[in-house]
Amino acid sequence: MFRRLEGSLGMWIIFLLALVVRLAFVFQIRHHPLFEFPIIDALSYDQWAKVILSGDWLGKEVFYQDPSYPYFLAVFYGIFGDSRIVLGCFQAFVDAVGVVLLQRVGTHAFSNKVGFLSGLFAAFYGLSVFYVAFFEKTTFGIFISIFLLFSLVNAVDRKPSITSYLKLGVLLGLAILIRGNFLLLSPVVAGWVAWINRSQGLKTGLRLITALTAGTLLVVLPVTLRNYVVSGDFVLTTSQAGWNFYIGNSPNSSGRLEPVLGVPNTPLFEETGNRRLAEKDEGRSLQPSEVSRYWFKKGLSFIRENPRGYLRLQARKIFYAANVYEIPDTYNYYFFR
Repeated sequence: MFRRLEGSLGMWIIFLLALVVRLAFVFQIRHHPLFEFPIIDALSYDQWAKVILSGDWLGKEVFYQDPSYPYFLAVFYGIFGDSRIVLGCFQAFVDAVGVVLLQRVGTHAFSNKVGFLSGLFAAFYGLSVFYVAFFEKTTFGIFISIFLLFSLVNAVDRKPSITSYLKLGVLLGLAILIRGNFLLLSPVVAGWVAWINRSQGLKTGLRLITALTAGTLLVVLPVTLRNYVVSGDFVLTTSQAGWNFYIGNSPNSSGRLEPVLGVPNTPLFEETGNRRLAEKDEGRSLQPSEVSRYWFKKGLSFIRENPRGYLRLQARKIFYAANVYEIPDTYNYYFFR
């Protein structure tokens, strides 16, 4: 059976199933207020996109949030207008393509059966379906993760070339601009490239890793340069890394996303709130990079001074990650289900 579903037939079946399920949800939810009126992160991205669309493409401050999604929204609004239903359908399409890519990963790495069943399960995976109808970066983060995995798995059997690894680096750079924590994955990707090309010799391996790095920097460095031009401050992509690290590693951390030190977890107030606290403690004005370093140091101090509490906190995070329950954040999956 699974041999018959190898190739384009199986791909089309998986794609159409995934797309129909996602479009059905988008059309079911289209009149809900939280679909029509974005809140918290989605509201921030929507407002940011409209500022960009008004002509302010460069902006005036260092990026605090990852910039890819609001810039995508600005382009989308410019072409299709501010249509939630059209945007939801487009995100449904993107996610359905990601499901097909996941099927191809399973087929390539394991077997036709594994690939088809992986795609089938992903087509009906509730959380994947859920987030296509809410307009923040989750759907694109999932897609870029699968696309990157697909590219890495396929690189095993391809003849290595500078061009192919340059493209892979560009993809990694795009992933970093969608979710900044992909920066932590960069050494893993470089290690994978070195491992699968170990038979090519050290010189070739170094050239391929250089191409990968160049592709990544080709995407990331313009953002770094833009941050420096508007502020005179060196910030690689965004300035929220230190605060994110602290809210996950502090005496007040619970393993879940909750307000820390009275700072709301909303983009409209989070950046100004944590900067105000850092500046009050330091007794001077701080650049965005300095604010981020301040909170990194605070988080590292907690780890150093309370190692047992830190280990208990990590165990709790692992439990939350492995548990089947999806902790509600901006939108409650169980309410909508």
